[in-house]
Amino acid sequence: MSIYREEAIETLIEALRRKAFLISQIMALDAFSSLSGRLTASGKSLTEAMLLKSAGLDQSYNALLKAEKQPHEVEQMETMEEEENVARSWEKRAAFVLCNHENGSIFKALEECLKSNSLEMAKSCLVIATWLTHMLTNLPDTGVRDTARNCLLDQFRNVLQSSRNLEEKALATVALRSFIDDQDALKELGAYAKTICKSLRKLKRSSVVVTDILKALMNLTSINATELWSCAEVTEIDSGSNGEVLSLVHLKGRVFSSHSDGTIK
Repeated sequence: MSIYREEAIETLIEALRRKAFLISQIMALDAFSSLSGRLTASGKSLTEAMLLKSAGLDQSYNALLKAEKQPHEVEQMETMEEEENVARSWEKRAAFVLCNHENGSIFKALEECLKSNSLEMAKSCLVIATWLTHMLTNLPDTGVRDTARNCLLDQFRNVLQSSRNLEEKALATVALRSFIDDQDALKELGAYAKTICKSLRKLKRSSVVVTDILKALMNLTSINATELWSCAEVTEIDSGSNGEVLSLVHLKGRVFSSHSDGTIK
């Protein structure tokens, strides 16, 4: 194993840990994205687009390919299969090295980055975290799956439940799908089954991996499937237009909220 490769990976992970240097963190994430080997002919990363495509959202992927100059059809057919095999081989090797560096230290760094107040930073981090978690299902289990679960499972669940961005939610479902064969992960998700299932049902038309997650949750012995599905859907109201919600009170069939700007609704 090249000591230079190990030093390079350690340098990138260290850059992720430096919260005071946002630009360095984003550059490190861009580097990790490039290491996936999924690039367009002009060098643009396809990592996020391919993950979204696996979830059923292929608009970004198609748009990137359409923007590139395509080779002649015959030439494309002759090289497509070979290039895909090479890309898959490289992607697996790169993911294996990154995931297993220092017993999965990259997952802890990604966990902290996902908590960033920078939307750009959090989104880029979500893409890399989803990619590596997704790749773990195709790699030999060396023990780092537990590290990934401990560091990232709650983060993915939070994105699924709190994000208002469809693509971010779709990425979260791809990541969560990678954990459904892990009984410990399923038990952790089972504790939030009602809220998770509510979020997943809203994504069924958008993300093709949602059904797999729902089935896995329903098969848990601790879950009452009948109770889980016997719920009434109500209209959602945006209560954040008057600032942060400070408190909620339910009284005589109504919900009252107080906000940071002094408003009570």
